[in-house]
Amino acid sequence: MIPIDKRKIGVCILLSIVTFGIYQIYWEYLLVKNTRAIQKDESSCTGEMLCLVFVPFYTLFWWFTRGKIVKDKFAEHGYSAIGNEIAYLILSIFGLSIVSMAIMQNDFNSLKSESTQSIQRSATIRLIWCRFPSVTVRRAALTGRSPRRVFCRRAGSSPGIGGILRKG
Repeated sequence: MIPIDKRKIGVCILLSIVTFGIYQIYWEYLLVKNTRAIQKDESSCTGEMLCLVFVPFYTLFWWFTRGKIVKDKFAEHGYSAIGNEIAYLILSIFGLSIVSMAIMQNDFNSLKSESTQSIQRSATIRLIWCRFPSVTVRRAALTGRSPRRVFCRRAGSSPGIGGILRKG
């Protein structure tokens, strides 16, 4: 599986507007990392980002070449990409590179991969579940589920605080 950072497109666009383009630079950095990930290129992308930020016409070249790379690599893995290099180039010529970013992010979101963020979230949820089982049990008891008893599901131990909660 390819490690791809999946993002919500609407949130990225909103943050780009609210932060006056600062988040857009970070989002572009994530897209650079994703294009390198599908190429299985582990090298640093600092030089590429510096060129994207400070060299005026490099962005046109970047959108064209990376659009082609993304489309070819997606076809190689059996996926179809919505965007193509010509669309990215035309959008960036007219100053709509944020639309190009949204299209490319949508393509990356369509890949079946294990996102690093989802791994971190599931680990956090498991930590909360194991560390604070009584909070979860109380929440389960308050939702009005049909069973008469709710057990504290702590792995390898007896039921937690209060043992078995009874609905009355």
